[in-house]
Amino acid sequence: MAIMVFMNFKRIILFSILTLAVPAMCTASFDIEKWPYYKDIDFAGSDLVRAELDREIFAHSQPDRDDLRVVDQNGEEVPYKLISGPVKEIKADSYSPQLLNNNFVSGEQSSVVLDMGGDGKIVDRIRILTDSENFQRNVKILGSDDRTDWKTLKDDAYIYDYTDERGGVRSRDTEVDIPESVYRYFKVEIDDPAGEPVKIQDVRTFNIPEIREKTSTLDPDFQVKENPKEKTSEVIVDMGVSGIPVKKISLQSPDKNFHRGVYIHTGDNKDKWHYQTGGYIFRYDTDKFKGEDLSLNFSETQDRYIKIVVSNQDNKPITISDVQASFAVREVAFRAPKGKEYKLYYGNPEAEEPQYELDKIFPYLDKNDYIQASFSSQKQNSSYIPPKEPQPPLTERIPYLLPGALLLACAVLLFLVFRFLKK
Repeated sequence: MAIMVFMNFKRIILFSILTLAVPAMCTASFDIEKWPYYKDIDFAGSDLVRAELDREIFAHSQPDRDDLRVVDQNGEEVPYKLISGPVKEIKADSYSPQLLNNNFVSGEQSSVVLDMGGDGKIVDRIRILTDSENFQRNVKILGSDDRTDWKTLKDDAYIYDYTDERGGVRSRDTEVDIPESVYRYFKVEIDDPAGEPVKIQDVRTFNIPEIREKTSTLDPDFQVKENPKEKTSEVIVDMGVSGIPVKKISLQSPDKNFHRGVYIHTGDNKDKWHYQTGGYIFRYDTDKFKGEDLSLNFSETQDRYIKIVVSNQDNKPITISDVQASFAVREVAFRAPKGKEYKLYYGNPEAEEPQYELDKIFPYLDKNDYIQASFSSQKQNSSYIPPKEPQPPLTERIPYLLPGALLLACAVLLFLVFRFLKK
């Protein structure tokens, strides 16, 4: 009987402990003392709110932004969703039209007629597939329903390919955007001024209604240094801080008719660089071809400095008049009941990625009624307590400890040997 009473008592104690412990484990708690920075979130109304991360947040938060926390006026943590890229995506429709009259006239043009069939397909982009290399051509796109009366849809487009097999560098763009069109037939005409036609192997057409990735641009500081020995120009771009997720640099120049290879490096200081990629920048303004591309795409980097090495060979260096840096916008989105105020805390290097049910619910929310919010300037959290500096090892705090211990051990060993020999 006593044993049964004791067992029941143990169950009651265990149940009480679990009752108290489980909510504590399952409820996310926000410890304000661990976050050094915050910004007020300013918006009007109540609904699904979103706000773009800014330069200060990029500079003082973790690279993966796991330390972001939205907190209301009562100090309660509010679930949020970190949005990177388009808020809404719709799959593009792709078509493989039948190719008619795929031919070329040397010194004039390559051309092909696309038969879309009779289904009234919407087309706003055409991709030309070719194995030709090292070309730049102007392209004209026309549309027709009867292959007799043709309407010009695009007459100032261009495609290009620059391939350096030895250097392992390639830059290519063979896509042409056109106004949304519903024609049975499309005609693609590629200029061939040099008698070296671009061979059209196949063509794909697309209808791309998705919202493009939302990007923002900055005008960073930059310096241009000439290296006559290497026959290069070095453009050193300074983003001002580390942490901004840059993925594209656009150069501006007043010069005309140039074509230069470029190599991109990044780093958090100017003494150690990491190679990113290579490519080309060019501008042609001639009677037979007009086109340019002064933009450089590369893998996203959060390094502070970006170095663009322009290979001039024996040509005069081109003038770089301006530089723009582009990055994909990051936003925090959360549901904001009426009558509350919110802050965004960040800067805790030990914070782990939060896990919210909002991630599962978010795809089913109406994202057309977003309220756009903004952040205040960065503020210091007066409740922040810096983590204690880790104490150095005992051997560093007491430098003579290890030598003393070794001397003591040697003395003990000698004593034992002496005792043994004395016997």
